[in-house]
Parts: sequence; C-alpha cells; structure tokens
Amino acid sequence: MVVCLVYESLAVLGSKLVWDGPSQTLAGPERRESMNTESSIVWGMLFGAIGFGYFMYGRKQTRTVPLLCGIGLFVVPWFVPGTWLLVAAGAILMALPFFVRG
Repeated sequence: MVVCLVYESLAVLGSKLVWDGPSQTLAGPERRESMNTESSIVWGMLFGAIGFGYFMYGRKQTRTVPLLCGIGLFVVPWFVPGTWLLVAAGAILMALPFFVRG
C-alpha cells in the first residue's frame, strides 16, 4: 500500500525520476549520494568521532586549527557527495593540524 502511494507520487512528479524499487532511491540528476551507502555512514561516524577529539583538544588548548578541523570533520560528511571524496576530505582535515600551527 505504501509502496503504491510512493510510486504514484513519483509518477506525478515527472518522467525525470526513475523508481528503483523498494530501496526508495531515485536515479537521475536529482539523486544525492551523500549518506546513502553504508560505507559513507561508517566513514562519517569515524570522522565525526575523530573530529570530536580535535574539537575538544582545540577548545581546551585554545588552538584554532584543531578546533576548526574538528568542526570541519563534523560537517564534511553531510556535504560531500561521494565516499572517496569523503575519505579524501577527512584525511586532509585530519592531517592539517600537523602541518599548520596556530
């Protein structure tokens, strides 16, 4: 019943959207791959935990770079569209406090 209602509502939206089935994902230009796969969720949780450590360290030591990198590690998983870009952005943000002092 619910699947039929969702399918009918997608048919009303237009022919650009394609129903993939019970996974309830959309194929086409409207699809956003951020936080859709299990790997991106796990990487986001890992970078969030590391970011929390950077944030606490930067706040307690009053150091700006680790504080901002910690906030960046919190925020990046929500805005990076792919898993490989997420891993690259997280690695850069984790390495940045070791090379930039401030």
